[in-house]
Amino acid sequence: MNPAHTLKNLTVQVSNKLSPIISNSFLIDGNVIANKESFFKEFAKKLQFPEYFGNNWDGFYDCITDLSWVKEDGGYLIIYENSFNFQSNDSENWKIANGILFEAVNYWKQQNQPMIIMFL
Repeated sequence: MNPAHTLKNLTVQVSNKLSPIISNSFLIDGNVIANKESFFKEFAKKLQFPEYFGNNWDGFYDCITDLSWVKEDGGYLIIYENSFNFQSNDSENWKIANGILFEAVNYWKQQNQPMIIMFL
């Protein structure tokens, strides 16, 4: 069986199972992320960050903990496929990104909005 096809099926199944509690889902393609710049580009594209996003860590934190341009309520599911690509190519920035994503999960929890990030 084709691993890419299996991963795609798993992504769809997870999204469908969580749809009663999570209304906003985003698929991040880690194959196109090898460094900080491509990380920002992919997240900004998929989560539709506003034009004022500054392509820096402070701006990323601000956007990932705002998301006011996304459907309100219902929580957020981020499925990050092939995250190892960023981790193996730019481990220092991977650690920063991972820390900010963890902070975002905690932020949304305090807002009574679930944010689930799955690394596949």
